[in-house]
Amino acid sequence: MNTYMENIIFMDKEDVKRYRLKMAQDALKSGIKPCAQAYQTTVKTVRKWVKRYQENKEAGLSDLPRKKEHCSIKIDKETELKILECRKRHPGWGSRRIKEVLELNYSHVSIHRVIKEAGLIKAKRKTYKKRKDMQEVRKQKRVFSRFQVDIKYLTDIPEYEIWRWEHHLPEYLITARDYKTGATYLSYSHEKSSTATAIFIDYLLFSLHNYGINPETITIQTDNGKEFTNPHSQKLTLFEKIITEKYKARHKLIPYRRPTYNSDVESFHNLIEEEFFISEKPNNETELLAKTFSYQIWFNSYRTNRGRDNQNPEQIYQTELNTDKAIPLIPPIVVDNYIPLMGKKVMGGYFLPLPPIWSCALSLFICYLS
Repeated sequence: MNTYMENIIFMDKEDVKRYRLKMAQDALKSGIKPCAQAYQTTVKTVRKWVKRYQENKEAGLSDLPRKKEHCSIKIDKETELKILECRKRHPGWGSRRIKEVLELNYSHVSIHRVIKEAGLIKAKRKTYKKRKDMQEVRKQKRVFSRFQVDIKYLTDIPEYEIWRWEHHLPEYLITARDYKTGATYLSYSHEKSSTATAIFIDYLLFSLHNYGINPETITIQTDNGKEFTNPHSQKLTLFEKIITEKYKARHKLIPYRRPTYNSDVESFHNLIEEEFFISEKPNNETELLAKTFSYQIWFNSYRTNRGRDNQNPEQIYQTELNTDKAIPLIPPIVVDNYIPLMGKKVMGGYFLPLPPIWSCALSLFICYLS
């Protein structure tokens, strides 16, 4: 670093101007080269400040703004409008993606400048902000209008697996969670198949219908697993037939490799593992159903949820519907017990029979509490 730079680097703006003024005046008296030697800088530097002093006096000794006032390559108005229209239509696309899609010859930096000057650059949302935004979206949904359905493997819970294997308990938990209230309904299965999920969804929708909730207003949301749909065939699975043909409800598939779309039911699976499966040790299937029903009642009617304004599902249900009725009680079942009855003409549906809800499960719950 030359002496000139060493001298001005720690000066404020006024001191720098005075230093340059003295250097320019000395150069005009003694010459540029002797002045450059005296100030231990280059001839080019001295000549620059002398020229600026001669043209604008002391005003020319200030640093010029480094920001370019004019771009060498200016994007024409028509292209700018195309860029802005594309950005508004796809707010998540960056300048590189827009350049690629529109096949532009301009640099992504120039495209980014157009987007920025139009005020279309938004700060990236923090996780807590996304969570709050989703809470606002959830408030706009109707009670029991959308259920997220998924299967949880119980074989990967160490505390439960040894007990499960010893007492021949089910390997899978089938869960449906209401997006609005967070209310959850459960069933068990020994196999992961569309037959098992079909029995569960038939049981769930028929039970909700008995509570006066029209299944045609319900959307069942799942991932793309073979237990729900068959992506390689146009033929509907039994699960899809139950939803769309029997109950005239809607089946919605989330995008591939996007598990966060089912985050509500996934978060419940984490909760039930921590709050139930690592501590409960049922000795048989009957006791498993009773304990699960007890947990389900507690979760739906008493346990508050911070993500839902510290309310429990029953409070949200009663507030939204302006009622004092309790949230629907649907006891868990083991779906394998009803597979032998499939195809028989039993009241409750032409696909599957209606499982005996109250005669069995409620008595188990009462026996367990006693």
